Amino acid sequence: MVTPGTFGYLIGKKKRIMHVTDDADLLWQILVREIYVLMKYYKSKELLKDAFEKIKVVKSNKNPTNLQQEQCKMFTNFALTQEKEKEKEKEQGWNKILHFCQSSYINLLEAGYLIKEDQDQESGLTFMLDFNKGEVRYYYKKNTNNNNIKILQSATIEEIMDYEEMPIKSYTDIMSEMREQFDTYYTAFKKIQNEKEKILELIKDAKAQNAINITDKLQTLLEEQLLEERTLNLSRRMFYNRLKALELIEEG
Repeated sequence: MVTPGTFGYLIGKKKRIMHVTDDADLLWQILVREIYVLMKYYKSKELLKDAFEKIKVVKSNKNPTNLQQEQCKMFTNFALTQEKEKEKEKEQGWNKILHFCQSSYINLLEAGYLIKEDQDQESGLTFMLDFNKGEVRYYYKKNTNNNNIKILQSATIEEIMDYEEMPIKSYTDIMSEMREQFDTYYTAFKKIQNEKEKILELIKDAKAQNAINITDKLQTLLEEQLLEERTLNLSRRMFYNRLKALELIEEG
């Protein structure tokens, strides 16, 4: 069952939120641990707040530049970029390249961008990091038109730092592992893209020469590359790897 929700942070009067398409029921477990890791790295609430203030807010209807796409490629869901409908791809824009920032303050800080949303757009299960009060709240809000919320969990940042059974891995370790995993994935992804481009060019030439048999064989090769691409994207498992890094699942 899909469990959507939102997460975000509050600094002064500015509330920033990001929608989560699934697994919002795990926001408390994930984000409490991420805050623990981040506090170990930044050493103080003030320095952590300064890091969040550097996140740039972007409009969803404005397409990211090539530089921004390059900066955020580690958090991009490349499976979404393979949609054939160009208009659909345009609509995805920032949602596509920040896809793997969902449910993660660590990834959000590393990407450095957040899609602009109305402050009252919280809905479903929501996790909020409130720098004004130095606390976190996990609550349920039925819909964006309903101001009534049900608090499910809450804690001060100091209380989080005293929790037992928190992650051993440091922020640096987690980021190093994520970069290594991405490099392995992206090298394989680019290789497939290069092969697809070569095959498509050969198909174009074969069609121009009306070489039907060759076209059919090339089409089969293309289908094999597409299957390999889908398999690669399924094996990426960024969410699973983060759960493992935060010790929410056992090493296997």
